[in-house]
Amino acid sequence: VQARRLLQVACVLGDRAPLDWVRALARDEELAALPSLQRGGLLVLEGADVVVCHPFVRELVESSTPAEHRKQLHAASLQIVASGGAPLEVRAEHAWRAGEPMSALLLLEQMGDTAIRRGDGPAAVLAFRRGLELARRELLMTGETSLDRAIVTFSRKLGDAMDRAGDTTAADGVLREALELASPADRERTNMLLLLSRVAAGRNRQRDATRFLGQALELASRQKDKASEARAHYALGRLRLADDDPRTDLRA
Repeated sequence: VQARRLLQVACVLGDRAPLDWVRALARDEELAALPSLQRGGLLVLEGADVVVCHPFVRELVESSTPAEHRKQLHAASLQIVASGGAPLEVRAEHAWRAGEPMSALLLLEQMGDTAIRRGDGPAAVLAFRRGLELARRELLMTGETSLDRAIVTFSRKLGDAMDRAGDTTAADGVLREALELASPADRERTNMLLLLSRVAAGRNRQRDATRFLGQALELASRQKDKASEARAHYALGRLRLADDDPRTDLRA
């Protein structure tokens, strides 16, 4: 029993984790089972790290851990890895799996924004998709209307990330669905219309792109949002340039 619990601790922490993290998360009687797990080839000590023998074993053990116990382990792991200076992606993973919605939403948004800045489209899509799923689930469970804005924001950022990753069809679907939730008085709606225009242009649908830009201009003018007006005028200019020169890259 102690060996099984120690293996669950190691697997929740990941394929590889510092021995100090394992010690901080496991009980003394569980740590005593480490030699038997080493003899069985399930865990390996490499310097100051504990390594699970194979990613498949880690995934199998974690998924078979009772759900409530798994959440508790991830919640405790979040505190340990945060104090240990773990990367943002590691902290976001534990927060998401621990079922701590507010912490997870914050970390997932930061993770996605960081991935966008470094040009890592798949990581950004993963972070924003998880954030959107979590916000939707929490809204259904709690009825907290403040989560509507989180859903709109994550939808916009997910659509942006999908478009940057080349999945324009999925981006279009996500943005159109979220547009229905964005208030006409909200600047998020203007940003979403600008994104929809970019996606439409990337799909060679210039008429749709122009229509979205017209709507964005109207909203930006009503909201006195000069920055969004400028972005819309610039995008319109590029669309008109593309009509004369088909080689114009509208995503630049």
